[in-house]
Amino acid sequence: MSAVAGTLVVDSNVPPNCPKPDFISIQLAVAAAMPGDKILVCPGVYVENPPPAPAAVLITKSDLRIEAQGAPGDVVLQGTPAQLVGFHLLNTTDVLVQGFTVQGFGTPLAGTNFSSQGGNIRIDGGGGNTIRTNVTKDSLLGDGIQVVNSSANVVEQNTASDNLGPNSDGIQLSGEFSFNNIIRHNETFGNGQIGINIFGPLGTGNVVFGNGVHDNRRIGIRNVSSTGTLAGGAHGTVIENNYVFANGLPPIPNAITGGILVGLSQDVVVRNNRSETNNQYGIRLQNGAVSNLIEKNQVFQNTQDGIQLQTNVDANIVQLNLVRQNVRDGIRVFDTASAENTIEGNVLLDNAEHDAHDDSVGPGTAGTANFWINNKCGRDDPPGQNENRPGLCKNHSADRLWLMRTPSAVLTATLTARTA
Repeated sequence: MSAVAGTLVVDSNVPPNCPKPDFISIQLAVAAAMPGDKILVCPGVYVENPPPAPAAVLITKSDLRIEAQGAPGDVVLQGTPAQLVGFHLLNTTDVLVQGFTVQGFGTPLAGTNFSSQGGNIRIDGGGGNTIRTNVTKDSLLGDGIQVVNSSANVVEQNTASDNLGPNSDGIQLSGEFSFNNIIRHNETFGNGQIGINIFGPLGTGNVVFGNGVHDNRRIGIRNVSSTGTLAGGAHGTVIENNYVFANGLPPIPNAITGGILVGLSQDVVVRNNRSETNNQYGIRLQNGAVSNLIEKNQVFQNTQDGIQLQTNVDANIVQLNLVRQNVRDGIRVFDTASAENTIEGNVLLDNAEHDAHDDSVGPGTAGTANFWINNKCGRDDPPGQNENRPGLCKNHSADRLWLMRTPSAVLTATLTARTA
């Protein structure tokens, strides 16, 4: 009998922290719950369903609210590297997991695909679930939060940090049946591989919005194919309003590191992000990324280029970005084959080697294979050439006070001038 109809109280402490608890374990409460019930978990450290059980708390029922009570860090689901998953939502709908610290889970199963790696919280199948205000950390081999083959979930206001395996991500979204998920207002840092990893083959309509992504070992936000083909890409993702900084440090020899990466995917939108002080690039399109939109981003002080296009990257639009003070180039097209990209209306300032650089060959602007239109350059310190080929941008050093105004004002004015 629950303390209040529809509410189950869990407390494992002796004596209990909460009066008249109904259960001493989260899993027992889940087993007893009916759709629509709320499970309140009192402060304490919970060690549930020890190995060889693959999940500490397995949830297969829909329409449940599982909420930690107390201040952040008061309610801990504690794992070991021998256990695959902490909270495992398996084929559920309308389940909320809120306010927990979940730590120390994530041993890999046999195999190498996305489904073989564990994590602290995992949604597997189903849809319409919410993972909110949790702290997911200290997975030695797995990820903080995983969404696999599941749609219309919301992952918000969580912290995913210090998941330290060489393939560990803060948040990972994968699976061809993953559509219309929202990953918003989370902070991911100190993870062994990627802050937020969007991994194809993947459904469309997924959104990564308003996250703080920093100090991850390799890359801040990555949106890529896992199959080496465009058919296996992560298409149609919107990556917007994120703050991405200081990823890929300290440098890893022979590794691609940086801020935001889109590879072998199409119709991805990267908009209104700030990507700065990352090792190597701020934003990178690579390996057959086609028909993507990179616009209105602020890209500052990365150790190589602000925005990179490399290896058969075609028919993308790079427009209205503010790119400043990167250690090599502002915008750089690396290879001779990347073609039919439109690079328009960008403001490129004080990048150390070139503000604009294009190594492609073709019938486009200045003998390149791409179209450089109405880009504004300005570099006084150090003085030097603004572009590797005349015609890629126009020197507006005389307008530097205007160009260095609030970035949003610069981009708005540039857009207005372009569409007038």
